Amino acid sequence: MNMTMIIAGISVFMAVPAFSKRPDMKQIEMEKHVISIPENISCITRSEEDFSIHSCRKEGRLLLSIYFGNHPDAKKSKDALKEYVNIGGYNGTRFKSKSAAGDRVDIILTLMDREWPQRAHLFYEGLKKTETKLVENIIRSFSKKEDLPDVSP
Repeated sequence: MNMTMIIAGISVFMAVPAFSKRPDMKQIEMEKHVISIPENISCITRSEEDFSIHSCRKEGRLLLSIYFGNHPDAKKSKDALKEYVNIGGYNGTRFKSKSAAGDRVDIILTLMDREWPQRAHLFYEGLKKTETKLVENIIRSFSKKEDLPDVSP
């Protein structure tokens, strides 16, 4: 069983570059970081003095929110499953819990020690299976802007 989980993890990791290099993808810059999203998804930014929130939507439906700042507010329940993750070279924690809308996932990444922003909080809730798969691919594409592979034709 452990071997199966390792193999699945490797195959998902290896599929990420193919996802971000597809011709129907675009790169969205946000606070010195980027994500790759399909052309049919929009990303709107709301910036305040000490944080910013990027909302990714498809046909008006909220799929993924990304918070940048120093004080993320994860709405995790006491019984949330906790997992340590590394996304885009950043260590963090993934919390998966149930909400009235369905499954909720909160991922909090530590970005830097002394600069703004120090944290990224990626979260989604109540998505269909196909939407969850798409959003998980977007999350795995999260990286520092300078770490991006060249995707020019």
